[in-house]
Amino acid sequence: MSSFQAQWLLIAVVVARSSAFLFSKHLLDSIGSFEILAIRFFFAFLLLAAIFHKRLRAATKKTLLHGAIMGLLFFTVMALEMQALKYCDISTAAFLINLAVVFVPFINALVERKKPSLLELICAGFALAGVFFLTLSGGGFRLGFGEFLCLLEALCYACAIVATGRFAHHDDGLTLGLIQIGTMGILSIGAALAFEPFIIPAQSDQWASFALLIVLCTGFGFAFQPVAQRLLTAERTAMLTALSPVASALLGVFFRGEVVTSTMVVGALLILTGLMIPSLKATMTKPLSKTVSFIEK
Repeated sequence: MSSFQAQWLLIAVVVARSSAFLFSKHLLDSIGSFEILAIRFFFAFLLLAAIFHKRLRAATKKTLLHGAIMGLLFFTVMALEMQALKYCDISTAAFLINLAVVFVPFINALVERKKPSLLELICAGFALAGVFFLTLSGGGFRLGFGEFLCLLEALCYACAIVATGRFAHHDDGLTLGLIQIGTMGILSIGAALAFEPFIIPAQSDQWASFALLIVLCTGFGFAFQPVAQRLLTAERTAMLTALSPVASALLGVFFRGEVVTSTMVVGALLILTGLMIPSLKATMTKPLSKTVSFIEK
């Protein structure tokens, strides 16, 4: 596979994951949020475990523990996301949740006890301005319950990303992911049985949404991202994954008829700018450093 093909594969993965907002929003009209998560992640785990069962058998106790911790963190993230989708549009949720990329450097700075860089502060400024415009309603600032849940999810998502990065240095990434998904499925089943009446999907479109969530969003989206990233730089990967909120917003507009206002567009552009500045800087700096080193030689 060439790097060009890897880029398109990663774009397909990003779009596949982004479509989860659309299918989840559709299912929430008639099925409980925890039941949706239970069916999605439990059956996705069975699918992936059947393919990668040798890795699961070789997992150590430490890997099992780390994967379970990741599963707990990501279960919290997904539970907040499902609740947020009940109160706000797909487009708004997608952009606010992806603010996790901006939060990560600040959490790392807190953990490592160092000050955030000027670039990180600038990115955070763009992101906060974007949140302000994205939540304007009727000429005034309105941070509703759904938007608040999205911001809380973004913060939890950032914590999960930091934890995943630390664990991945010591354990096999694919095995961690398998255990994480299995843990999410078990926790979702427990939450569904405790808090929601179990409803067996009766309509074909519901089963179709579940099938796409399991195979496309979780199976394909999980298994093939590492394949694509092997041939891409971290900076290029970050730039392409920043397309996620854009894809989610477009799916919400085309398939659910969500209305996009001019202030939402401004907010989305500001947030995207905050997400992509570090990647653009790194991409521009590398060729420049290579040129300088060549001249020095």
